[in-house]
Amino acid sequence: SGIFGKSSSRGSGGGGAGSGKGRMPFGRTGGTLLAIVVVGLWVASGFYVVDQSEQGVELRFGKFQEVKPAGLRWHMPYPIELVEIVNVQQVRTVEVGYRTREGGTTRDGATQLVLVPREALMLTADENIIDIQFAVQYNIRDPRDLLFKVSEPADQVVRQATESAVREIVGRSSMDFVITGGRAEIAFETRELLQNILDRYETGITVRAV
Repeated sequence: SGIFGKSSSRGSGGGGAGSGKGRMPFGRTGGTLLAIVVVGLWVASGFYVVDQSEQGVELRFGKFQEVKPAGLRWHMPYPIELVEIVNVQQVRTVEVGYRTREGGTTRDGATQLVLVPREALMLTADENIIDIQFAVQYNIRDPRDLLFKVSEPADQVVRQATESAVREIVGRSSMDFVITGGRAEIAFETRELLQNILDRYETGITVRAV
């Protein structure tokens, strides 16, 4: 029985060793295939599409690399590079002195407006206080400047700069001029001064209309 026991033990051990050797090459191949799939998915995640109205700003470790035009593009995947997509053709509108209420309309179908006195009330040259509301239309000219030289959202930058420009122009005008025939001239001067302010701080923003 002892002889048969030893023989049986050796046979079992030999079978186990043989089985182990048979699985080892398969395990290496499986690991290699898994690594190839993972790397392939990582590389594929670097593809992105830039629409005709957009530009893609590529960043490498947070530092600007280049601006990519419309088309199918590729960048080194995260965490090496990131892409910020900016719509450079969209005309955006900023309201100063008022806000349009979302989904709010009056009985006659007119859009409801909410006044913002801290933005709307301004002092004229003859020391009268006027209540003025206006809107500014703009678009993004240079997404690189907007992303790297401006810390505030674009709407906030335009709103603050516009309010400053209008206060300066209204402050050197009489009340009668502001509320009567001077409206068009004030709008024109505001646009010119606003664009100068935005260019001075290199915001990458172009004013389309006031």
